[in-house]
Amino acid sequence: MLYESETGEIRIAAAGDAMVSNRLTVFREPGYLKLAEVLRGADASVCNMEMPIHDFDVAPGIAEGSYATAHPEAAHDLKWLGIDMVATANNHAFDFGAEGCLASHQKLDEAGIVHAGSGRNLAEARAASYLDTPRGRVALLAATSSFPEWARAGDQRPDFRGRPGLNFLRYETIHTLDARAFQEFQRLNANLGFDRVLEAQKRGGQRGNATGNEMYFQPSTKLINGEEFPTVKFVQGEQFASKTIPHKPDLDDILRWVSDARRQADWVVFSLHGHEGPFPSPGDKRSVGPAGVRDVPADFMVEFAHACIDAGVDVFMSHGPHQMRGIEIYKGRPIFYSLGEFIFQNETVLRWPADSYKHYKLDAKATPADYNDARTGGGTKGYPANPDYWRSVVPVCQFKAGKLSSIELYPIDLGFGKSRTQRGRPLLAAPPLAEEIIENLRRLSKPYQTEIIREGEHWLIRP
Repeated sequence: MLYESETGEIRIAAAGDAMVSNRLTVFREPGYLKLAEVLRGADASVCNMEMPIHDFDVAPGIAEGSYATAHPEAAHDLKWLGIDMVATANNHAFDFGAEGCLASHQKLDEAGIVHAGSGRNLAEARAASYLDTPRGRVALLAATSSFPEWARAGDQRPDFRGRPGLNFLRYETIHTLDARAFQEFQRLNANLGFDRVLEAQKRGGQRGNATGNEMYFQPSTKLINGEEFPTVKFVQGEQFASKTIPHKPDLDDILRWVSDARRQADWVVFSLHGHEGPFPSPGDKRSVGPAGVRDVPADFMVEFAHACIDAGVDVFMSHGPHQMRGIEIYKGRPIFYSLGEFIFQNETVLRWPADSYKHYKLDAKATPADYNDARTGGGTKGYPANPDYWRSVVPVCQFKAGKLSSIELYPIDLGFGKSRTQRGRPLLAAPPLAEEIIENLRRLSKPYQTEIIREGEHWLIRP
């Protein structure tokens, strides 16, 4: 054996969303410093950087929801904490347009943090970035299924530059209706004139309304940037049901780059940012958000995660719904369906654009504190009022001889109920909260037959 990497051993730590608006290097609580030791002790530590990093010298773009802006030194602080690699594909990465997205790249490069998931064109956004470690070369690829349409990266041509943006994974929604409901939809389509609109689109080269046992309900078909994309399809069946599937052109192109990374690296990590959940059935008592059940991944996410591992990914990590989802071991490789929050400092951003204040009918004299008071009701609604958003876990995946041997789970406490100035910074959770976090993760992981055990001071998953 010539190289250390030939042992097939490595430790990869994964963490969820990082929203960093305070300095991280000045604190010294034992639980905080021990978490830093965990991250630094891994050969590669990865999280999702959900805030653009800039010096407040870029113009705001069009944001869906609140604008996110990291502290200008956030990249250096993450590096100090032990983070080596970050995903930059998420719904906030383009809050300040292409200029803000590319400014983040510069800040991350200056700090020596590897980043993937966005770029100056689609090829850059889809491609892996690499971290060289004594135990082998680690590739990171990242994509998002939750994004504004204008944030999508575009292809480059020999005679025209590509469009800066994000690596995107779109999905299609298929609703099954019984015969009576399907016929009623057809009647609505006809009497509201939607079918004639779709027929006109078909004559113009777009998808028309399907015949027989499937149909598209206007305006569920989009033609964007010269590409037609059917977002919602209705099919006739025996009973009502809904599911989502990955958009095949996106899936195939992303897997092409996974295959490239598999041949160019010793280890491959994929990061997916997605808020979506499944459509809840009647009587479902699980927590439900605008995109479906928040603590369960959408169907297309499960299919996509499996496809990535089939194509060569060693660790699949996801985030986005701001709370944990379950863990699956698929073909000997871990899938973290959501790691929730890692750092959640979205209330101490130094400045907010004018559009943020207008949303809450605040004038030019309003201050950042006024904005946060209006947004959260002084901490009584939204994220500050829900404890699920302030507790999560950092897993460390141990590989030996090329196979996953164990996953160490480190519960983290982000300070639910603490002051606005302090909450959001992670510490290793102390009992009894640590046990509560693990018990919740057991519940979420049970559908995947994943068992979490206690060995000494550690919680472990052994494949």
